[in-house]
Amino acid sequence: PSVIHNPTLTADKNGDLWCFWGQNCQRSLVRLYGVQIRNGKPLGTPKAIASSTGSETFADCGVDAKGRVWVTWQSVRRGQADVFCKWIDPKVGEWSKEISVSRPIGGNWEPKIAFTKREGAWIAFDSSRGGEFNLFVAHVSSKGIVSEHQLTNSPEYEGRVSVCTDAVQTGLWITAERGRKRWGKDSRSHLPTDGLNASKRIVLGH
Repeated sequence: PSVIHNPTLTADKNGDLWCFWGQNCQRSLVRLYGVQIRNGKPLGTPKAIASSTGSETFADCGVDAKGRVWVTWQSVRRGQADVFCKWIDPKVGEWSKEISVSRPIGGNWEPKIAFTKREGAWIAFDSSRGGEFNLFVAHVSSKGIVSEHQLTNSPEYEGRVSVCTDAVQTGLWITAERGRKRWGKDSRSHLPTDGLNASKRIVLGH
């Protein structure tokens, strides 16, 4: 059996479940797999949703107002991490082309997805571009048009973002970790009490 990483789950408007996860393949890379589940049973075998020369994982998924199932993930095919996404209309059963969400600068990590009344998806992530991890959010249309916005610009580590829509589905709530100055680039918060984990706060914004 392979190593499974970071499964994510959503339900479409027909009640089917869609599950996505990273899984080690024979080349010791992590590929992104997914499966549709109906009445508790998978519809066929899991399929590779993304496969490249780099690992594909840290997936998140959700369903937009039109009923399309979206999945976003992190790929290291460039040698550093980048964010991609694609979507499927369950009525049609065909996946869209892969959409590049983040710009290929620095490392772009751990995307999270949310939806408002606006067509398409919102994908939040953190990026090391500029020498420290800051927060970004991108709107991605179903046609693949991407509009990226930087949310924070500070010397402090900000990462591991989470995002959801607000009560009227016109805006987003975003929260993330905030750590020490200039500490995130090399460690991404994995150091002990004398490192990045020692001085964490929570950032919340709308």
